[in-house]
Amino acid sequence: MTLENDHFSNHPDLWSGLVTADPDAHVGVMGIPFDNAASFRKGTAFGPSRLRGLTLHLSPCSEEGDPLKLRVKDYGDLEPDLDWARYFQTAEELAAGPLSHPLALFLGGDHSVTIPLMKALSRSVEGPIGVVHFDAHP
Repeated sequence: MTLENDHFSNHPDLWSGLVTADPDAHVGVMGIPFDNAASFRKGTAFGPSRLRGLTLHLSPCSEEGDPLKLRVKDYGDLEPDLDWARYFQTAEELAAGPLSHPLALFLGGDHSVTIPLMKALSRSVEGPIGVVHFDAHP
């Protein structure tokens, strides 16, 4: 039950230079590189790494030029596992880290990674919850 850190994990410009090891960061991020349930083409497992790579080229300021004071704790990626049940159980357990922050961001993976994340979210939050799900379908 460990997280795998890719080659971006120690890059000083990760998340536009807003990355921190501080457990009290505003945002907690975890990658869930899983595409075993994809029905057409594989590739969503590369999503977390690709999204992190893009953050190296973004400016840490608003459109008005104001510096962002946001801090991001990146928990890395969940290690690959061909046993779906074990992988989803691990995802559900490790989601507690990012969910301890005011904003949790999970980078997938195919649609199936929503299952363990919703289970983790329902255990950690009392009352209504909000989920924003971005998808790459045209």
